[in-house]
Amino acid sequence: MHPDIAGSYNNLGNAYMNLGEYRKAIEYHEKSLSLRLKLYPDGMHPDIAQSYRNLSLAYGGAGEQARVEEYAKKADDLDTRLEGK
Repeated sequence: MHPDIAGSYNNLGNAYMNLGEYRKAIEYHEKSLSLRLKLYPDGMHPDIAQSYRNLSLAYGGAGEQARVEEYAKKADDLDTRLEGK
C-alpha cells in the first residue's frame, strides 16, 4: 500500500469526471478514499479531505445531492480540524 496508488486512483477519478462518466469517477474516488483512510488511520490528512471533495463533485455530476452535501461537509470538517492542528 503506497500513497501514489491512492493518488493514481484519484487521478483516474478526475479523468472520468472530465469525461462526464460520473459513476466510474465515483468508483475510483472511493478506491482512493479507502486507501487513504488505511494509510492515515487517524483520518487527519489533506489527501483525505481531497478525496471527500472529489466525491462531492462526482456525486454532484451524478445528480445525488444528498451525497454531495455529505462529502462536502466531511471535507469542510476535516479542513477545519487540520487548520487547528
